[in-house]
Amino acid sequence: MEPTNLQKAIAVAKKASQEDQDGNYEEAIRSYQHAVKYFLHIVKREPQGKEGNQTIRDKCKLYLDRVEELQEYLDKKKKAIDLASKAAQEDKDQNYEEALRLYQHAVQYFLH
Repeated sequence: MEPTNLQKAIAVAKKASQEDQDGNYEEAIRSYQHAVKYFLHIVKREPQGKEGNQTIRDKCKLYLDRVEELQEYLDKKKKAIDLASKAAQEDKDQNYEEALRLYQHAVQYFLH
C-alpha cells in the first residue's frame, strides 16, 4: 500500500529533523521547506479536522522558524569565513592591524 500524503509529510519532517541534528543544515532547510509544502497541501486538499489542521499549522510554523534560524546561522558562518579569509590575506601581506581587525570581526560572527 502506498503511503498517504500525511505519512509522506511526516517522513520528510523526520528527515529534516535528522539532518538538523546531524549538522547538515542546508539539507535540513530543504527538507523542512519540503515538509511544510506537503503539510500545507494536506490542510488545503485533505482536511484533517479543525484540531488536526491547527496541529499541522503549528508544526509548519515551528519548521519555518527553524528554517529562518538555520539560514541566519549559515549566513553568519559564510560572512565569518569571508572575513577570516580576507584577514588571512592581510596577514600574509603584513597588514597586521587590518588583519587583526578582520579576525576580530570574523570571531564576532562565529560567536553571535
